[in-house]
Amino acid sequence: MTQIAPYDNNQTETVNAFYFEDAQKFFDDRLVLRGGVRRTLGKTSLDWTPNLTAQKPRSENYRQTTYSFGGTYKLTDALVLRSGVSTGFRAPTASELAADFTALGGGRVFGNPSLKPETSRQVEVGGTYSARHWRLDTALFQNVIQDRIISQARTGVANTSDYVNNPGDIVVRGLELQGDVNLLRLLSRDDTVWRWSVYGNGAYNFKMKDEGAAATANTDNLQRAYKYQATLGTRFGQAGVAHDWNFTVEAVLRGPMR
Repeated sequence: MTQIAPYDNNQTETVNAFYFEDAQKFFDDRLVLRGGVRRTLGKTSLDWTPNLTAQKPRSENYRQTTYSFGGTYKLTDALVLRSGVSTGFRAPTASELAADFTALGGGRVFGNPSLKPETSRQVEVGGTYSARHWRLDTALFQNVIQDRIISQARTGVANTSDYVNNPGDIVVRGLELQGDVNLLRLLSRDDTVWRWSVYGNGAYNFKMKDEGAAATANTDNLQRAYKYQATLGTRFGQAGVAHDWNFTVEAVLRGPMR
């Protein structure tokens, strides 16, 4: 059998960015407003990849401007509320741009040199409650992704797909929860050297919709997205000694990919 090429082609990424941020405090520092703008100039280059036939090394440039703006309000000494809006992007990889195909189990996926970067806009409201022994943070969010890069079956050609930009928006709404507990303080031991904590975080997407799904499709679920995810872990170690160290154990849960 002929050796197939890796699914991810080799690539070189060059990124230059300019970033500006400012923060202002009001009402005895209880209200903090913060905003920033970033201009990114990047280049993705396809490198030689083993066992990839008919390689055509080339580079693609991209330019994106993103921003973030938000604020926090200290309602009490323990409770801080926040809200914000931000944008982001993901540039296509060399595999997604390359016009060469990757064969997996007889299938073919063709690259698309005309792909545009994915862009996103996220809005979030939430709050953090901090006690002496523990901290809890929760947030509601909505993320709208435009031009998401997906693989699409080629019409009339069996077992062949192309990378394309999704024709409609991806809308994700969900709830995120995270927290941590200082176990030594909980056990009434204010040790300045030893550290022991338990932490966890998770997110649940109660809406995941592909507004660009074809009318003939039997679902409007988006590709490559988990319905929920969670992490639970503990960290034990020392700080402020000659050589700081810690030991961490984590368990990760990922829900169904819709």
